[in-house]
Amino acid sequence: MIPQRLLRLQLLLGAEKTELIGKSRVMIVGIGGVGGTAFECLLRSGVGHFIIIDSDRFDETNLNRQILCTREFIGKAKTEAAAARALSIDPEVVTECFNTFLDEGNTDSFLDMNPTVVVDAIDSVKSKVHLLKRCVERGIPVVSSMGAGLRKDPTKLKTDDISRTFSDPLAKEVRKLLRDCGIEEGIRCVFSTEKPSRPVNGLIASTCAVTSSFGNALAQAALDEITETGC
Repeated sequence: MIPQRLLRLQLLLGAEKTELIGKSRVMIVGIGGVGGTAFECLLRSGVGHFIIIDSDRFDETNLNRQILCTREFIGKAKTEAAAARALSIDPEVVTECFNTFLDEGNTDSFLDMNPTVVVDAIDSVKSKVHLLKRCVERGIPVVSSMGAGLRKDPTKLKTDDISRTFSDPLAKEVRKLLRDCGIEEGIRCVFSTEKPSRPVNGLIASTCAVTSSFGNALAQAALDEITETGC
């Protein structure tokens, strides 16, 4: 039975797709500015099971853009905040949190948990490419965020296949490395067509309007994967 809190979603998507979302297992890798908003959106959309992977802790600079960051959780693990947020919205949701960094040594162990879809919000290019590669090789649907930092205009976002990304230096690097692995297409990405600004003293500037827009678009891409392919 679909819970009352999802009535408005059911009216839009229908009972069958809403139930598919509820039965899905979503893995989110990176739960910061982009991943945290994606998590919030997917949680409120009725996803019934999350696998969350992030090794970081919140600090005060995260307050400007990371939806899960409140003063209560500064200094604490981002996964801890995610688990608390999940229970505050849906006490029946299953949230498996892993306070660790995803790398070549543990990627397959996490993918063995059989996610319906993987949401990639990783900052590390090496880990991002390895995750995308293994998802494609194993036939696991994955949606990926390209560069959200150094941009100011949330209206410049697009969602498309990795092969059709442009104006994004991170996407360009990811495309090249995936091509080196024999992968040229088949990954749904969120990217910005806005030319990025330059880092300031080595720091990546960012704004909530853009990072949250990336997160919401990434969540929608994940929902599309769930409802188009089923569980």
